[in-house]
Amino acid sequence: MYKKTLKGLTISVQSNPDLDMLRTAKAELASASQNEVTESKSKDISILGFTLKQFLVGLLAISFILFILIKLALKFLRFLRTKNLTYHKSEAYAYKKVIKCLKSKDRKLIIPLLYNWISQFNLEEPTLKAFALKSRNPELINEVEQIEKQMKEESTSLVINKTALSKGRRAFLKTKNSNNIKAWINP
Repeated sequence: MYKKTLKGLTISVQSNPDLDMLRTAKAELASASQNEVTESKSKDISILGFTLKQFLVGLLAISFILFILIKLALKFLRFLRTKNLTYHKSEAYAYKKVIKCLKSKDRKLIIPLLYNWISQFNLEEPTLKAFALKSRNPELINEVEQIEKQMKEESTSLVINKTALSKGRRAFLKTKNSNNIKAWINP
């Protein structure tokens, strides 16, 4: 272990002519600390740095805003729920289910969904043939004949052309909309 001792050094300090300035700064700091002590004693109760009145006003404002937001969210959810229910009762939803089920080619699944979809149109005779005749689409009429042939067979599968079905649906909806426009009379 190595130790080294340094030689002594003397420092001479001159007298400071600004000692009065130091005394006034010391007096200012002492008076400021006394003011803080008296202010803290005289202040009201503070919560999170706010006075009690400010805290209560803020709390009421936040609770009111939350109440309004919850009410709006509930109304929005109710609106979405009714919109969802009306969609699930609509023809478009029934058609979508038919199209999804056509991939399975299972007769027992397709036929009930197909007739459920056709019943959404409120035809006098809710059959596939009546729907095809109302749509006046030759592709759909040929497809219905093919479906009837497949139904007479003993197989459990059923193959339906999606494009013919969708074209027939579009044609039916166009004729239905044009009939509604012609029947409307301006009061």
